[in-house]
Amino acid sequence: FRNVPALESLMLNNNALNAVYQKTVESLPNLREISIHSNPLRCDCVIHWINSNKTNIRFMEPLSMFCAMPPEYRGQQVKEVLIQDSNEQCLPMISHETFPNHLNLDIGMTVFLDCRAMAEPEPEIYWVTPLGNKVTVESLSDKYKLSSEG
Repeated sequence: FRNVPALESLMLNNNALNAVYQKTVESLPNLREISIHSNPLRCDCVIHWINSNKTNIRFMEPLSMFCAMPPEYRGQQVKEVLIQDSNEQCLPMISHETFPNHLNLDIGMTVFLDCRAMAEPEPEIYWVTPLGNKVTVESLSDKYKLSSEG
């Protein structure tokens, strides 16, 4: 969510969402309430912040927030599951559909590849060239450029 600093209420219920990231919520300075019930929530470390909510954000209908994944938590209320694993950390989740299987490029052509990863704690994103060089946001190169978003 960008350029919506006055947003106070966010209704995301019934949207087939697996998670709402803490950083997303924190990026909305005036957010007062959020509705994420009736979504197939993945009860892992990405959403554990909901129970340790140190913000003033109110979750609407919290008793209607149920886990869909992982299988051992399916059907349980988010509030009850997340108490058990509140200190867990997550590995980054990167969709396998993010990148094409193969690219045919001519020498000198420009290509833009987009990699986004969500994790707790926030991951460091970098690329590795075919020669094994690590490319970061701070890397200075005419050949490669990495944006702060990956």
